[in-house]
Amino acid sequence: METLHINLKDKNNAGNIIAKRYTSAQAQTYTPEAQALTLWQKFMRYAEAQQVNRFAWLAFSFFMQGCVLVPITLLIVVHRGNPFELWIPTLVAFVVTETTNLAAMPTRITVPVFWASVIVDLLVIATAFLLY
Repeated sequence: METLHINLKDKNNAGNIIAKRYTSAQAQTYTPEAQALTLWQKFMRYAEAQQVNRFAWLAFSFFMQGCVLVPITLLIVVHRGNPFELWIPTLVAFVVTETTNLAAMPTRITVPVFWASVIVDLLVIATAFLLY
């Protein structure tokens, strides 16, 4: 290690030199480990980054749920014998998705709720074909 001579009469310069040495020593000793993100963490980061597109997600989820997914799901349920127990998860998923959008919640909540409701609709369709 090199020797550092400090003029004690120049207090401002002495403090800056010590602070720079301390900071550089701290920066050299700290080596962060790269953390591997899980698929869920990547998805949640994506959902948080979509906050600037909040209104687009609102329109997309309203259209997809109200005009595409729920009508198709219920049409399949009706044609497979109309079991009431398949109406409940379909409509609950629809209501939860629309409620989170109407409550103007951030995309870190609305995007995962929308995709969860898509999964629920797909499971209802699969159940209708497998069990009825």
